[in-house]
Amino acid sequence: MILKKKQWDGVSIDETNKLHYSYNSPQIDIKSLDDLKTQLSDQTKLKDALKEAGATVDETATYTIKNQPGLTDDDLIHVNVESSKASATATNYDLQIPASDINLVISDLNVKVSGADVTEVNEKVNLNYNIAIKDETSYTGPADIKKMNATPTEDSVMQELGFKATTRTKRSTDATPAATVALNSEKIGETLGVFNTEFSNPVLELDSTNNPSSTNNFFTYKITVTGTPKEGYHFEGGETSKQFSFLVKITEVTASYSTTNIGEYNKLSFAWTNSGVNNPTTSNKNTLNTKLQNHANGTATDANIQKMLDEMTSKAKEQKILENADFYLSDDDKTNGYIKFESNKWQVRVIAKVKAGYEAKTGIDFTKMKLWITITFAQAS
Repeated sequence: MILKKKQWDGVSIDETNKLHYSYNSPQIDIKSLDDLKTQLSDQTKLKDALKEAGATVDETATYTIKNQPGLTDDDLIHVNVESSKASATATNYDLQIPASDINLVISDLNVKVSGADVTEVNEKVNLNYNIAIKDETSYTGPADIKKMNATPTEDSVMQELGFKATTRTKRSTDATPAATVALNSEKIGETLGVFNTEFSNPVLELDSTNNPSSTNNFFTYKITVTGTPKEGYHFEGGETSKQFSFLVKITEVTASYSTTNIGEYNKLSFAWTNSGVNNPTTSNKNTLNTKLQNHANGTATDANIQKMLDEMTSKAKEQKILENADFYLSDDDKTNGYIKFESNKWQVRVIAKVKAGYEAKTGIDFTKMKLWITITFAQAS
């Protein structure tokens, strides 16, 4: 079978009219590609194939195959179908039939075996050859970043990608999803380029590298699904099942804060260990402020200051004050800077910021989450 180009000279086909042969349509027995064209030229068969693929078929129009069908490097047979009627502009379709939906069936094929010291055999045989499913995919995942309002799960991610089956058919737009749904194997197969395969058991895990992204605000997850050939089909490699993986980029829109427990939180104090100033007085304020400033702007990162901030954040999360956010030093108080001594206690100024890979929930403004938090000074034991 010779590779054919996917597009045809002078033919413009709308993306919505590029249709995959339905997952539920039967395999086609052919003697040759010419025979495929002959069979599909039958108006009833061609219209049924288009309907099942999702097209709205005009029963009063004539549907004609305009090309010689042939295999392409995407493992599909592209059939250029034209719909025409006297009073309307012709519509073109690209009906894409997976090669694995084709059975080559040839009756009474002459087979001759001869050679030196071999008794010549001339027999007629029946050939029935089912083209295998191409079981490799070049799909690496959707290019866009998905935003989700809850921590991703296998179920929610497959739903977000449109890979869950519902009661809806390709020609129905008003059906509501079923309460319990399975994977949409047809949609997954079309996306992966692995056709006539039943997909199941999605597994979601964080990709091992670059999480969250250092340049963009998302986490990278790997999704692995198990594919099993439909009854009557087989993979090229002969496996009874195979795993397929791809990546998806997700930003969690789950960051939030609550002031409900702020009163109790403000009663706490956190230790600044090894500040370099023992029993500080107000005369040490500038020295302490400089240390905090240098840590805040990255001039001189201080592990002890960071430990103090981490403990503040951890306790705030424990008390349901912060969700997917951390405390950072702030100098928005231009009078006091990063630190002040008031009511016989030292306090540092912090602001809550959303963690990388997350966004704030709707209506949550983190610029308003600023606190003075009480600290103590201690030496490491």
